[in-house]
Amino acid sequence: MTTVKTLAVLLLSLLTFGCSYLKNVQLLLTGDLEADKPTTMPFDYKKDLIIVQATVGAKPGQFLLDTAAFDSKIERSFATALHLNPVTTKKVTTAQGLDGEVSVTQIPEFVLGQAKFTKTSAGILTFGDTSATQCIAPQGLIGANLMSRGYWKIDYQAQTLSISEHPLALPDNATKLDFKHPTLSAVPAIQLKVAGLEVSGVLFDTGYNGGLVLPKNLADRFDSSSSKNILDQSTSGIFGTNQDDIVVKELEVEIGAATMRIPVEFSSLDKALLGNDILEHFDVYLDYQQDAIYLLQRTEVKVDSPRPFVVGIATNNEWVVNRALASHPFKLGDRIRTINGKKPNDLYADFCDYFLNLDRLLGSDTLTLETTKGEIIEIKQ
Repeated sequence: MTTVKTLAVLLLSLLTFGCSYLKNVQLLLTGDLEADKPTTMPFDYKKDLIIVQATVGAKPGQFLLDTAAFDSKIERSFATALHLNPVTTKKVTTAQGLDGEVSVTQIPEFVLGQAKFTKTSAGILTFGDTSATQCIAPQGLIGANLMSRGYWKIDYQAQTLSISEHPLALPDNATKLDFKHPTLSAVPAIQLKVAGLEVSGVLFDTGYNGGLVLPKNLADRFDSSSSKNILDQSTSGIFGTNQDDIVVKELEVEIGAATMRIPVEFSSLDKALLGNDILEHFDVYLDYQQDAIYLLQRTEVKVDSPRPFVVGIATNNEWVVNRALASHPFKLGDRIRTINGKKPNDLYADFCDYFLNLDRLLGSDTLTLETTKGEIIEIKQ
């Protein structure tokens, strides 16, 4: 009898999983773009991320343009106000290696400029407490399932976004990058060269404000005269932060016809991302029909080395170490009483104020830290 009950539960679980999977597939494959002619609209470039205003139903909202997001996300209270009901659920994993389950809905109309996207799906999102995304794009993000319905140009210099139902005119000297993507996702993964070695599977990620990140298991393949080790829990996604162990090396990188010498991060979270700190030096054209990206370089590529030391805000008005060099006398999670004589409440009203104005704290070359034991330690930035 126990065996029969176990089998019944297993069959029910498989049936439930199968129905959920089929609903997700159906939602991902639906959606259309209606645009009589190409539309160009401005975007805000906040914290090196592309933030656009869209209208969902009759309500305007601020959304992050994220080419590496499997599908779009819409914040829960915004979805509730629009009476968008869940259709199914799915599991989501962020670039920080954090998993979460989200409900999925269908959006009747999502309007960007004069471009109207109809019947596209989106996950219903509850931001994590330490998610920085909520501070700049409180209504959600635009993902690859919506973007794949049209042709796009991102002009970082003019801070404009162009969208069309038909191929956009390309400059003669643009470089073509072919990309691959999963069967049910339009998330683009490209190939590039690092110190002459071809590296594939790098996500072309406008939702990442850094430069180039590769899996840490590749780090030993590259020699560099400049290398450092960083312990990190400061990089944030939609669900918050996760602990990482990073190696940073100065290396020559080739992306299409462009060559640059930049700090490359190698992450223990096994992510491979190409972000806006590099992409902002190009005009970017996205052609999801031909699985191609075109780049036109506009400025010299310069990428800052990642901050060696970052703190967050603990609940008891103390600082908490979120990033430090392996050579620093700190571990992740260590508490700091004051920095340059300041407690968190002296500088910031809340988490978003902290995220948007981190240089109020870390803008100086030298930081004087007072530990909870009363020790005074200086850190060079």
